Amino acid sequence: MPKFVGITIGPIFDTIMDASTPAALWFASSIFSDITRRICIGVEKNFENAKIYSPYYAKNIHIHDGVGKFHDRIIFSTEQYDHVKLKSLIKEVKTKTIDNFPEQFNNKNSVLFLEQYLQIHYVVLEKKDSEKKDSEKKDLEKKNCILALSPYLDTLELMRTFPEDDSKNIFRRLFLGEEEAGNIYIKQSKLFTNIESDKNQFKKNKECIWTISEISSDHEKITEKLKRKDYYALVKADGDGMGKFLETLENTIVTNFSEACLSYDEKVSEIIAKYGGMTIYAGGDDLLFLAPVINQKGDNIFDLCINIRKLFQEYIIKPESLKNSKPVPTVSFGITIQYKKYPLYEAVKKGEELLKLAKSCDKQKDKMAIYIQKHSGSNVTIIVPNINNNVLKEVLNPAIAENEKIVNSVIYTLEHFKHIIYVMNNKVHEGQMDAAAYEEAFMNLFDHLEQKVNENYFKGICSTYFKYFVNENDKIIVPADDIESECNPKSKEEDKSLKTFLYLLWIKKFLLEKEGDK
Repeated sequence: MPKFVGITIGPIFDTIMDASTPAALWFASSIFSDITRRICIGVEKNFENAKIYSPYYAKNIHIHDGVGKFHDRIIFSTEQYDHVKLKSLIKEVKTKTIDNFPEQFNNKNSVLFLEQYLQIHYVVLEKKDSEKKDSEKKDLEKKNCILALSPYLDTLELMRTFPEDDSKNIFRRLFLGEEEAGNIYIKQSKLFTNIESDKNQFKKNKECIWTISEISSDHEKITEKLKRKDYYALVKADGDGMGKFLETLENTIVTNFSEACLSYDEKVSEIIAKYGGMTIYAGGDDLLFLAPVINQKGDNIFDLCINIRKLFQEYIIKPESLKNSKPVPTVSFGITIQYKKYPLYEAVKKGEELLKLAKSCDKQKDKMAIYIQKHSGSNVTIIVPNINNNVLKEVLNPAIAENEKIVNSVIYTLEHFKHIIYVMNNKVHEGQMDAAAYEEAFMNLFDHLEQKVNENYFKGICSTYFKYFVNENDKIIVPADDIESECNPKSKEEDKSLKTFLYLLWIKKFLLEKEGDK
């Protein structure tokens, strides 16, 4: 009778929160991916005819591009389960993790720290266990084993142990001295030296990993004097509706699903690199990357995310065995845009919060939560359904109004006459004003002599606002401080359309601002 084993590996997030440079962030993620990979190797070696369902594992998977492709959970089944062997394998993996650190880290204290710090826990189930707990469930041999084991792994992840002496944290020591020493310890690690120099998105040359300033400026290709080249985007993403999708898959095709995820991970890291970004992690449906806000070609981070969503949906049902599986999962994104000197670990934390925000406001999910904080401290947050990305395209199109002063003129005018706009909007909702009458009234607000030269732009602004915000007032959201109240329609203001539109114009202005402008 086969037994099903679930293993969880951590603490990834805690380790990432100690990272302050792209190199450190990459190392923190990659070392856990390598731990998962080595456990998979050990499972195949120690358990005859073991079947690994997740992550997809094969000996020919390319691992020398530096992208962590193995996520933090392993699900496998075996007829020859041996508790002693599994416990021994985990201990060996923990002990040999020191090999990924520079030689000067390799000592008894470091090995002891890793043994206590690394959280590798497991649970074992078999057919009779599932029948005892829920007589209505299918056998574990047929039921989706990922879903069956997930609740147990969720609980195990809460059972955190801590090293006796955290002052000996070798991750923090590894990450120290970035400014003066240039990530000297990370560059000596096996994880770094094993990266193929000509087939990666991390190495500037044989000795250096791209810095956050270089990523922000698309590897210094952006030479225009624009403020945005000093800002980076950090994106955290994962799939929506994965549970419902997995419910349609029996164990016989779960491996096909895992392989489809791997193919997506490999492809998505390629398009992020082509855009000018750095993939920190791409495992299963989870994704974390850094990128310029707008690259040298003029492509922006929001369009990149929409392309990633499309790619995910294509790859997840690409195998013949998954073509008819429904519903097809979507992807939500937490996008934080920060000044280049803003702490990277804080951006990671913000990206995590934004991803939760994107998924929390209604059952649809499939959104991008966008947060931009300027060096001055001013900031905006908006939530955009992915299917309404065309609104972002129209408002943020860099080919329209290339001067930030024109956009600023629109913002000032709409702010100044906001009470008139509210009255106009109410007249539309009451059927007393059509699009033509609305445009005529709108343009009367822009009758200053200096504004006449940009009349066509103002008409375009009116058209976009009327189409997407006056008639369809519930698509893009400006979240309240309390997420729960924002999700409760009764707590919303009567008309948030203008505030939301002004936030988008604020972003437009930010993207156009030149160095030296206040």
